[in-house]
Amino acid sequence: MKKILLLLAAPFVFFTVQADLITQAEADGIVLELMSRGTQQHAIYAKDGVQQKMTITSIDGEVLEVNYKFWVYYVNYIDNAGKYIMVKESNGNLLEINVESDAKPDDLEEWRILKAIEISGIIYPETGRFGPNILSDKVVMVKKTEWGRFEYSVRAVVPEGSSLKIVIKSKTPPYGYSYSAMTENWSVSLWDNNLKGNTWTVYESGKPADGMVIFDGDCIVEYYENGATTPTKVKNLYIGGDAEDDDQHERDMLIAFYESTNGDNWIRKDNWCTNKPISLWYGVETYYHAASMTNRVLSIKLPNNNLTGSANLADIKSLYELNILNGNKIESLTIDNCGNELPGDYNYSRPIFYHDHNYSQCNLKTLKISKSKGYIYVNGNFSAESVIISNCNLSSEEYMSFYSPSTKIGTLTVSNCTMRSLYADNSIIGNITIDNCSFLGDAYIYVGNKTQVNNCRGLRSIYSSMKCSDLIIANTVCSNIQCKND
Repeated sequence: MKKILLLLAAPFVFFTVQADLITQAEADGIVLELMSRGTQQHAIYAKDGVQQKMTITSIDGEVLEVNYKFWVYYVNYIDNAGKYIMVKESNGNLLEINVESDAKPDDLEEWRILKAIEISGIIYPETGRFGPNILSDKVVMVKKTEWGRFEYSVRAVVPEGSSLKIVIKSKTPPYGYSYSAMTENWSVSLWDNNLKGNTWTVYESGKPADGMVIFDGDCIVEYYENGATTPTKVKNLYIGGDAEDDDQHERDMLIAFYESTNGDNWIRKDNWCTNKPISLWYGVETYYHAASMTNRVLSIKLPNNNLTGSANLADIKSLYELNILNGNKIESLTIDNCGNELPGDYNYSRPIFYHDHNYSQCNLKTLKISKSKGYIYVNGNFSAESVIISNCNLSSEEYMSFYSPSTKIGTLTVSNCTMRSLYADNSIIGNITIDNCSFLGDAYIYVGNKTQVNNCRGLRSIYSSMKCSDLIIANTVCSNIQCKND
């Protein structure tokens, strides 16, 4: 009768498998075999290519851990298909696996294998020195904090005589990830703009390789094993986290947004309104907000996706980028209390609303933006019956701009806002009202339409291309006012 033979520092040990006694194996490396004898359960593990731990669990639940560093000469067992598998090892390093369908133990009835695992020559453990291993099949989602300090390992165990090259590509320009100089047995190339990433090469086989990476965006990982010139494997890494970590209000808001813009008729709606993390919903990017321990929405990008109806986005606290009007037919858009708590490495001037002349024509009834942070930029192919902006606190570097003859607005009202400047010239606007606003730095207002400026502070100049009778200024101090004489 064939037995599992372990060559230890101690005398030979033999075990007979009784499957009904075994409930689970503890996740410590790769399970090569699971077995029991009498009232004891045993699991043999290969960790980083070296078998080094045996966990013995008694039937009453008491756990004893014995840390051995022993060398396995060979392990024989049967897989679920009844084939005889021989795992040959030398000094703990996996060399090969041979499957011989005609070779079977003498007494098949006594052996029952719970789990047979296909083991490749190169091993990618679940964890490494710095954290979860991005090369492991089990890691497909990575977290990102406001300072980008969620650390991951790039770990592989390459048997002697084998080779491995890994290419990590960014899907989020300019850089989707960064890496530390604390690498072990990896040679990492300089950033390649064509690849949009780096190449990691193991420079000495027979030794583990490990390195630290930090993610800022989605990435692609390509594996080139044993000299392959095309990827032997490709995986995607997504920024996100577990669904239970999602900011519940933002999840609810996205579901309401989906319903109000006729999401069932979108062209792409992958994973929307499912129990999957919102980072896996098509067009949504998130990051992990450490203070609240939640995943927050960072961007919503759904251009050319057949969105219709009305869109209302409220309390998306860390909204950094929004692209939902280009190529869609949304009738009205409300942005309320968004973008006020950006991640630290995103906390610089960026738009809360952006529509450029190279976007498709957008026709809104109403655009409302309130209590939100970020500059507003409209440069053509845009029309709205009314634009209402209120209680927005922009920085001394941020402005509101409505430019281009193809920007057509019935009425523009800006009230109770802080900003650097406001540009509304060279556009077609029926009436402009700027009320109770504070201007920062060397501030200007440029208008080319009928305009009222009431109760404003900090203005250096007001320029109007209209007649002076079309410019009404009340309770506002401004040292330089220019307009056309009537």
